[in-house]
Amino acid sequence: MTATCTNISIPRTRQNRMAVVSWISLALKASHTRRALKALDADLLDDIGLSREEARQEATKPIWDVPSYWR
Repeated sequence: MTATCTNISIPRTRQNRMAVVSWISLALKASHTRRALKALDADLLDDIGLSREEARQEATKPIWDVPSYWR
């Protein structure tokens, strides 16, 4: 038996495929940046003007939750 899913839309144009690739790339960059932010020590966080709690809050956001100016 073959399972099919009809509610998933597959991008059919090159432009749509590139948009999906771009979004995936952005999500991966956000994930990488947030992991790095979480690993910073107190002195480095102070240098960039963030508290440990602010860094923790940013690091725990889902990868799709990025500011509009990142897009």
